[in-house]
Amino acid sequence: AMNYTLRHPDKVKKLIVIDISMRKYPVLSQQIEVIDTMLKIDASGIESYRELRRVIAEVVKSERQQQLVLKNLKKDGKNGFVWKIAIESLRRNMSNIYEAVEKNGVFEKEALFVSGGRSGYITDEDINEIKLFFTEALVEIIPEASHWVHVDAPDKLLKLVKEFVTY
Repeated sequence: AMNYTLRHPDKVKKLIVIDISMRKYPVLSQQIEVIDTMLKIDASGIESYRELRRVIAEVVKSERQQQLVLKNLKKDGKNGFVWKIAIESLRRNMSNIYEAVEKNGVFEKEALFVSGGRSGYITDEDINEIKLFFTEALVEIIPEASHWVHVDAPDKLLKLVKEFVTY
């Protein structure tokens, strides 16, 4: 989204970025493990959410990661569940996802960057760089949130987003 916005500022009114900066990040083995675990789940013949939760719990031990998996599955309209996301493509392109944002433009409109205070994904140095390329950036930190801001502080995140969008 940041690359697109910097390349096409005329096509973006406002930008919201949740706990990521412009720098390159290493692809962590735990992120690959989560995706690989998700790929092991065959939900095509599962008919109920109860059964789906049971199957996921057999493969994914962390309650938090179980919730992540559940949020990314939907009923297929027949007798099973399908991925909402292109999970295979996500796995193939993990290294591209973590590349740095191309610094070839400036966005001079409103942008909201929300950071988890316990995350480390947006540092003070990152904030300085963000403000060079997103000149009207507002950076909000939710102290109690990790990188999973939407999980750790959903109400605070929603409030920030609603205020930003309606302002």
